[in-house]
Amino acid sequence: MSVRLVNAPISISFSENTQENRDLFLREYDKASQIDEDPITQWLKIAKARGETVDSDAVVLNLLIELHRKIDNLEKYIKNRQEYLRQETYNKIIANRNKLHNNNG
Repeated sequence: MSVRLVNAPISISFSENTQENRDLFLREYDKASQIDEDPITQWLKIAKARGETVDSDAVVLNLLIELHRKIDNLEKYIKNRQEYLRQETYNKIIANRNKLHNNNG
């Protein structure tokens, strides 16, 4: 694997990593670490370079790639939504526990 370095302007600020902002930081990291090319685009470039797409129908290949990208986006959305719902459920449980504790205390 080769590494290519390029100059890029980026604004950076530092904050303490706490449980409250952990999810925010993870989402920010995921977004920042995404490269311009998704895995399917990288695969296509390699396949084209090897000449493996010469006999392929370009329209069908492009449609298949777009469908793959849409499925990837749906997977990301579902995973993020599930994590959000888990966090909301956790918050409700804690709130109910605190409410019971305060009423009994």
